[in-house]
Amino acid sequence: MQWIASFKTFDAAYVACLRSVYESYEFVNAPRGIPSRELLNVSFLLMAPRERVPYLGSRKTNIIFNFAHALWCLSGRDDLESIAYYAPTLHRFSADGHRLTGSAYGPRIFGPGAGAARPQWEQVAHLLREDPDSKRAVIQIFDSSELLVADNIDVSCTLALQFFTRDRRLHATCYMRANNAFQGIVGDVFSNLPPGVPGHPTRPADGELCPPRRVHARH
Repeated sequence: MQWIASFKTFDAAYVACLRSVYESYEFVNAPRGIPSRELLNVSFLLMAPRERVPYLGSRKTNIIFNFAHALWCLSGRDDLESIAYYAPTLHRFSADGHRLTGSAYGPRIFGPGAGAARPQWEQVAHLLREDPDSKRAVIQIFDSSELLVADNIDVSCTLALQFFTRDRRLHATCYMRANNAFQGIVGDVFSNLPPGVPGHPTRPADGELCPPRRVHARH
């Protein structure tokens, strides 16, 4: 069916990603001075994307932050104060000490679109209701203007989300610019799986996820 690695749960996918980037890395480099081992063009498929938490004794997961971050995104917020309560280290990613830009996906997904258009989420829902076979149901998150800011510390790791309805199942594909295979991927997989397209008669969030396009791990 697919030519990529397939896993039932994220727990299994997470272990496989860590093993791959540790044992079979392609490059050793140091973007922004951070030493890392790197694999390019990595993809995997989750068959049960609701099972999105790794259960490893050696890798403690801050599940409270994961839920807080998902709700922060779903509510369309970008304020630092509310999310930094659960992860104080996020303060260092805010340019003005009040807002997060690149890592605040909520306003880009659920906020007003360019030119007073309706939010991207509503556009995707409408498109899939009108044309369930569409390949145009894309939500863009990365903005090219992020690269215009010198030394921008908060550039979106997620490029886009794409949705498909096939055989009355909803499939979600997440395209990543980069992903930290040990830390970042845990939060991204948890938060980047929206609950479903409203108003569409499919089983929500029951399908595919294919992150990331590039994975790296710090030495």
